[in-house]
Amino acid sequence: MQTKKGISLIVLVITIIVMIILAGAIILTLNNSGIIGKASETVFKQNVNEYNVELSLYISEKMIENPELNKETINSTVETIVQMIPSISAEDKEEFIVEKGSLKYIGANEEKIKWCTELKIEIKTGNTVMTKEEYELKYATQIADALKYGEIIDGVYNTKEEYKPNYGGTWPTDVTEIAIPYGVTTIGYAAFSGCVGIKKVIIPDSVTSIGDSAFNRCTGLKEINLPPNLTTISGGVFQLSGLTTIRIPNKVTSIDYIAFSGCSNLSTIYIPNSVKSISQTFTFAEIAENSIIYVQDEATKDLIKSIEVLNDGEEYGAYNSSRTTIIVDPTKFN
Repeated sequence: MQTKKGISLIVLVITIIVMIILAGAIILTLNNSGIIGKASETVFKQNVNEYNVELSLYISEKMIENPELNKETINSTVETIVQMIPSISAEDKEEFIVEKGSLKYIGANEEKIKWCTELKIEIKTGNTVMTKEEYELKYATQIADALKYGEIIDGVYNTKEEYKPNYGGTWPTDVTEIAIPYGVTTIGYAAFSGCVGIKKVIIPDSVTSIGDSAFNRCTGLKEINLPPNLTTISGGVFQLSGLTTIRIPNKVTSIDYIAFSGCSNLSTIYIPNSVKSISQTFTFAEIAENSIIYVQDEATKDLIKSIEVLNDGEEYGAYNSSRTTIIVDPTKFN
């Protein structure tokens, strides 16, 4: 009797394991076929359309209450957007604002940027629509961690040496998101180099420069917003990082050596026509297979193509044309 029970238990366990494996295979197949992604797109677009309906109702009610109210004076904060759009999700509350009576997207998710563009929702990249007070309220926890593990000297933020892996320190594994404090103007040399646990970095508009190797070897880094007043992408700044996509701000004029070298997951890059200089030294070398660089015009495309070969004749200097495609598409840029 005990033997039969034991066999039955083994059969049950094996059956459960097989079902889990089959379920995983089905999910993987659906994901690879794009079905899951398509469903996510549909749900997102339905939600945004509903947000617009609720916002219109809110504005109409306010204008009935006050006929002299100007729609363009209606703006939201992270807190008040819930009053305007009651159904907005916790995630979307962080990524949308109401500005001058219109819904606008301020997040960094490239898929959502694409979907919002298709819905004719204005895209506001960076934190340009946030006041200092709103920024500090929204990212209070991430700013507190940045101050705990780093320091600011003369406007320059840097990680304390005891937490810097390249100085023999250890970055805390439970701190995965960091927000640079408002007012910082520079992120220092190798500030987060080797901090593999960091997944997301939020940077305020006050930052105008980021030092060489600042996020070098941050293999866990998936999301970062580059501030709008940045003018240079520094040498090795994201080398060997885990980035999957990056949007270069419109004021950047130069991209330095090995800036994105070895970013094996980096599949999408957006380069505006403000960029006039790109280093030949492995700037985009060994990024993801079948990656795409979107550019704003033919001149920028020609600039990148001109630096595929190094001056000494070595192939695949700045980028590899067999690995990366350059597409001119001005609609991808604000």
